[in-house]
Amino acid sequence: MKLLLLLLVFAYREDMKYLRERIERIVGGERISENPLKREAKSKSPDSIIRDDFFLNTDTIGGAKQSHPRVRSGSQVVITFSDTRDGNSDVHFQRLSLAGEPLGRNYRANDDWGLKWNGEPDLCLLPNGNFVLAWEDRRDCNSDVYIQIFDSSGNRIGENIRVNDDETRTDQRNVALTVLGEDRFLVVWDDWRNDPGDIYGQIFALNGTPLGPNFRINEGTWLQYHPSCASDREGNFVVSWQDGRGQSWDIYARRFDRNGNPLSNDFRVNDDNTNQFQGDPEVAMREDGSFIIVWSDEREGNSDIYGQRFAPDGSRIGENFLVNEFTSGNQCQPSIIILPSGDFFVSYTDNQLGQGDIFLTRFSANGTRQWTIKVNDDQPEAYQGMSALAYTREGNLWCVWEDSREGNQDVYCQILNDSIRIGNNFRVNDDSFSSHQRCPFLALSGKGEFSCVWEDERGGDIDIYLQRFDTLGNAIGENILVNDDHSLAHQFYASCARDFFGRIFVAWTDTRNGDSDIYGQFFDADGNRIGNNFLINDNLQNTQWYPVSAGDSAGNFLVVWMDRRGEDWDVYGQRYEGRNPIGNNFRINTLTSGEQMYPYCAMDKRGGSVVCWMDNRDGDFEIYAQIYDENGNPIGNNFKVNETHPSFQGYPACAKSERFIVFAWEDEREGNVSIYAQVFSENGQRLGDNFRVNDDQTEEDQYSPTLDINNNRDIIFVWCDGRRGRGDLDIYAQRFDSSLRRIGANVLISNDDIFFGNNQWLIGQGIRVHNDKIGFSWIDNRRHKGWDIYGKLVKISYLSLLETSPSRVSNHNASFLVSREDVISEGSILYDVKGGRVKRKNLGRGVYIMKKKEGDKIFWQKLIKF
Repeated sequence: MKLLLLLLVFAYREDMKYLRERIERIVGGERISENPLKREAKSKSPDSIIRDDFFLNTDTIGGAKQSHPRVRSGSQVVITFSDTRDGNSDVHFQRLSLAGEPLGRNYRANDDWGLKWNGEPDLCLLPNGNFVLAWEDRRDCNSDVYIQIFDSSGNRIGENIRVNDDETRTDQRNVALTVLGEDRFLVVWDDWRNDPGDIYGQIFALNGTPLGPNFRINEGTWLQYHPSCASDREGNFVVSWQDGRGQSWDIYARRFDRNGNPLSNDFRVNDDNTNQFQGDPEVAMREDGSFIIVWSDEREGNSDIYGQRFAPDGSRIGENFLVNEFTSGNQCQPSIIILPSGDFFVSYTDNQLGQGDIFLTRFSANGTRQWTIKVNDDQPEAYQGMSALAYTREGNLWCVWEDSREGNQDVYCQILNDSIRIGNNFRVNDDSFSSHQRCPFLALSGKGEFSCVWEDERGGDIDIYLQRFDTLGNAIGENILVNDDHSLAHQFYASCARDFFGRIFVAWTDTRNGDSDIYGQFFDADGNRIGNNFLINDNLQNTQWYPVSAGDSAGNFLVVWMDRRGEDWDVYGQRYEGRNPIGNNFRINTLTSGEQMYPYCAMDKRGGSVVCWMDNRDGDFEIYAQIYDENGNPIGNNFKVNETHPSFQGYPACAKSERFIVFAWEDEREGNVSIYAQVFSENGQRLGDNFRVNDDQTEEDQYSPTLDINNNRDIIFVWCDGRRGRGDLDIYAQRFDSSLRRIGANVLISNDDIFFGNNQWLIGQGIRVHNDKIGFSWIDNRRHKGWDIYGKLVKISYLSLLETSPSRVSNHNASFLVSREDVISEGSILYDVKGGRVKRKNLGRGVYIMKKKEGDKIFWQKLIKF
């Protein structure tokens, strides 16, 4: 559901086409990770920038989430984990000496540029000293399995490699790896190409060359899930998984030789006759081929850890045995390592003391439990879970796990010699102050002072913060916590408005009462709180969502939101005169069938207002609006803003002056998502036609438009833009004069990316204009400290004097074509001179850059079509 995806983070809007093929060039055989057609912004007037990109949030607590750690050892120890310090989830790793000293810093493994999720990695150390990471990767919107090989120093060898060879759009997840002998390694995962899920595998040479195609592990045709694998000295291996063939979840396994040939049929591991849950299997194997499987098991009602030993020929040794010594509470998420002697360790999450701790149990080779200890050394109030184990050649055990002792979730580690801790628990991830801030909303007083509110995770839950700054971009005071509850409830999607004198009204979505409501808070012009948080919606039984607020010069305010008090989503509003509500909540859409969602509102200086929203009353989502006079009386009826097209229009924004109203929205009439706009008179008369705001000719998408109108009635739009491809997102703007004449071209607002995966995006009001000054805000991860709120202040001349020009394509494979015919070779990719990807169909006259591949070589040609 798009509503939930927007709540989590813009990065997870899976229905949008963010990812495109990376633009590469070949120079002397070396691959350069840059776009040869990249736009460069050059200002003729450096004085047009008042304050360049700056961040507004000043958090010094909190951090990003790290999860799903895995660890392997050899001549060094490598720990990998999922990491959100760059906003979206990525795969990171840390190398350490056998003494526990960091070797370099945390390093990112996935090489995609976009906002897609990558995580839940595994790894193995190869016999040649290199190591390989594998993970679930959503760069193409569905989940695939990718790997990356690194040398012993942590240097990348080649690029990310996709493992699954299917051509479907189904998901591949839950990856695991093991080394097979001296010359190959194995990747396994659960795979939905045949729906329901199966377990698949792929064998690779040490250099990453696949040895044969993907092959199916399981024989059963029901749902298989969550594989684990291990191997012996010869490369024979066993795969275990969670299996639903018996109408309940059981643990199954199968043995193979080093070439992937089966040595057995599927066999069930758990020996109980109940229908209770068994899951999360982990397997370890000795050099002689004997192996042990452990798993989470609910045969006794609560969750315990059970295990089963097997001989080298796969025969069962004894019965299932209980791993955990303490049976109160729940135990889950086991990990296992076998020593050369045959003794073995099992770690697991144990919640008998509260939130979850890491316990470790040692067994002798014959399966006798020897001792159990708690590994984490903090007090039991914090969560620890998802542990993993490795054993070094020096005889030490390494245990890693997820740990929330600092308020956010980190990866911690402990080195042990048998049951004795060597030193204390230590943190593996090296980020700091990396919590997320999202969804900025700008407001402006009549005197030119800006304010911005946003949702903020520095405190562990999601809160609303406020920052004021002047027309030079200087902060006025500190970040202010807006919501006054002291619970673990979440607050999000804040908006704010200001009157002429600077009084501030903030509204947001709030879950303190269990369901989501709309709350508000007033501040005076100096940022002092006036009263307490107050409930805005007068319906307490249903869900309210996504408020947007606006104000006039005299201190009248309007807030609108999505409301589920009826059978479908409707748009409701509430007006205020100063701090006093005017009447009750009122419904804005007149038709109650269908869904009315994601409203936006604007007020002019005199108090006239307009509300717009996305509405599917006629089938497809379109943009509807309602105008109100200064007293809140409707002018006319709900009216449609967009011209009729059989395509999606949604996520609108609006701005209002005393003379006219402007709407902007996301529009798919051309196939991809573009920004369209429409102007109306103050009483609702359509002026001209819908017009496109973005000027690129690419197949990439644009999102989340907002806009403002200055005193000269110039209209400035800002939006999130993917025209540079690679899944990369930036902030662009366009200025129009009062006659709707375009002033210059679209302008890149944010500074250029400083690393792959550096993105800028926007949900909320991203622009406010005061006379000849423009304030922008957006979400940015350039500091590697989670998502931050960034701002920029410029003179209005910034949008008329900026130019864009393509960088020169300078490599020995470039050539030129001049033709009036279609000479575009099959499989080639076309870009315009701005670096945007263009469609081959019905290609118009102009200058293009064509990338084509012949064998292993990539060629660039300049194509002039006339």
